[in-house]
Amino acid sequence: MLLILIAVHLLSRDSIAAPLPRPPDARATTNSCKDIDNCRTLFSVVWGCLATIFACTWVSVHPNVPPPNQSRLQLFWRRLKMMLIAMIAPEIMVGFAARQRFGGA
Repeated sequence: MLLILIAVHLLSRDSIAAPLPRPPDARATTNSCKDIDNCRTLFSVVWGCLATIFACTWVSVHPNVPPPNQSRLQLFWRRLKMMLIAMIAPEIMVGFAARQRFGGA
């Protein structure tokens, strides 16, 4: 894979980009938000970020296979605890995995 990336980089060194039809103006801004009720608020931005972090962490946590006598509520609680640990201190999850890998649990 690295060899392919190096080849692509070397082949693209002599290429010339097509000119832009007009120069981009970095200072040009549009004030499309004239009414504060129709704009995104700080709460909506923070809520979107937290929801994304929550969803990604929930999907990325893979607990061990549960024992057969564990209820759905216990399963949910165990996964929720692992997810909160992963959000607060992700290095602890790496420690869990290392402990299992080296036969400690």
